[in-house]
Amino acid sequence: MEAQRYPDDYDGILAGAPANFWTHLLSNGIWNLQALTNDAASYIPQQTPAIAHAVNAACDAQDGVR
Repeated sequence: MEAQRYPDDYDGILAGAPANFWTHLLSNGIWNLQALTNDAASYIPQQTPAIAHAVNAACDAQDGVR
């Protein structure tokens, strides 16, 4: 808006959209998804009971009630 209202303030304007490299961004997302789901042992929902048990074991007694 400032550049439109006061164009004489600028010698030039460099504008870009660095997050507009969709091919790279989406293929990277697919790679991440494959890395997380190729091995069933690394898939987070299968790890959830172990994580919940570890959190409860570490934090449950902090309030004095088990």
